[in-house]
Amino acid sequence: MTWEESLEKKDLTDNDKRAIVVGRQNGLTMMTLAGMFGVTEAGISQFLKRWKAQDGSTKSQHTGRPRVTDRNDDRNILKTSRTDPRLTVLAIRREVCLNSPSPPSFSTVKRRLNAAGIIGRRPVKKPLISEKNRAARVK
Repeated sequence: MTWEESLEKKDLTDNDKRAIVVGRQNGLTMMTLAGMFGVTEAGISQFLKRWKAQDGSTKSQHTGRPRVTDRNDDRNILKTSRTDPRLTVLAIRREVCLNSPSPPSFSTVKRRLNAAGIIGRRPVKKPLISEKNRAARVK
């Protein structure tokens, strides 16, 4: 591993974290573990300190407010919007979150649509202009 590669930040997967803990308990050195997982010795050391401080938990708490919608809700919002592109955000919200204990706000639904690249709503279909009116327009 080159010096530049060691400076790159690497997120350890849950399996990697478990393997590091087991490897350390089996007597592997920090240097060996660092080489196996492609992180620095300091990274291994910091992870193990955090692991001990959290009483053996490899999951860390996330900061910030938790999301109101889960992956399924997001998928249903997009599906509803794509099946009927003329639905308003409020109608999509009403349709998707009928039995939800805490329905998302209309701005949340709008954010989910914007994140998927659905920014504007399609305009309402306009009636066809009759032959008589079309002829009158040309004159």
